[in-house]
Amino acid sequence: MASPTDHEAKPQDPVAAPAADPTPAPAPDAAAAPAPSATDGATDAEIKVFTRAEVAMSVERQLIIIKNKVYDVSAYMDDHPGGEDPLLEYLGADASTAFDDIGHSASAKRTMKAFLIGKLTPEDEA
Repeated sequence: MASPTDHEAKPQDPVAAPAADPTPAPAPDAAAAPAPSATDGATDAEIKVFTRAEVAMSVERQLIIIKNKVYDVSAYMDDHPGGEDPLLEYLGADASTAFDDIGHSASAKRTMKAFLIGKLTPEDEA
């Protein structure tokens, strides 16, 4: 049998933490994020300088160029939200214009940092 106090309203514990605010925190300001550098995703010791010919002739890795940076997209082919076809189309080539034309999000630009392996030689920069 229930005691009479089981049905009574219990006073609020004055020491208890307030309920969490259900309002989500504002998203970080994308404009305040620093511009990516040539070595994001790779340490200075890991960054390699490539010629366009080296990128074009790569058979061991699936390389693309975006804005004078070289990305190994081998591990990203299955995960690319647009499918692997856009990546396959630009393997060994410069995908800068196509990348800009499609209007990639800030999130996509952050994701690509993980695949950065190098940059073009100054002579091969566009």
